[in-house]
Amino acid sequence: MNREMAQSLRGLGNALIKTYFHDWLPEKKRIDRYLEDVVLNSPLLKADRVQGGDHITPQERLLEIKEEHEGYQALVRNIERVEAFLDGLNDDERALVDLHYRQKKDPWEISRTLKKDKTDVLKNLFSIQKRLGCFWMGESEVA
Repeated sequence: MNREMAQSLRGLGNALIKTYFHDWLPEKKRIDRYLEDVVLNSPLLKADRVQGGDHITPQERLLEIKEEHEGYQALVRNIERVEAFLDGLNDDERALVDLHYRQKKDPWEISRTLKKDKTDVLKNLFSIQKRLGCFWMGESEVA
């Protein structure tokens, strides 16, 4: 793999992890809270009937709304794809992702926290980013 391609894949992986933690998860949480508040507390939706006269429970209606909304489903699929990748990381890699992306620590702080050389921290971080970029694009990782 040429250097430019590797850098692009690393950049993609970096952007995906940042977006996952700082945009997608908070946005899904916000949408879920909003929909739950509107649907579960709405007297109008409590009166929804299905064919045959039975009531649709608010919980069933909430599930229908989420399943029918393309944007919500795309958000869920993106989250699930990143989580599938993150689930495949080993414990050290997960700790590195947590420290760097969720806790927003720089490589110097991470190297002190994990008692590892900063160069190793950066190599591992770059490897994770590149592997996620490859995973996202459906590419096999070639050195």
